[in-house]
Amino acid sequence: MNFDFENEWYGWRLRGRHLVSADGQRMTIERLRGLMWRDQMELRLAGLADYRYRGIAAS
Repeated sequence: MNFDFENEWYGWRLRGRHLVSADGQRMTIERLRGLMWRDQMELRLAGLADYRYRGIAAS
């Protein structure tokens, strides 16, 4: 599957199993899931996870 994103994601593309950034860095779905999990755990430890899920900007 090949797909080129538009608007805010301009320059990013989906190539097979990889999300490819505008500067050519490739990321698998497993890597993306891992990064999202880590971000969620860091927010949880900081006590900010609830803000993200309620749509409130944490400042």
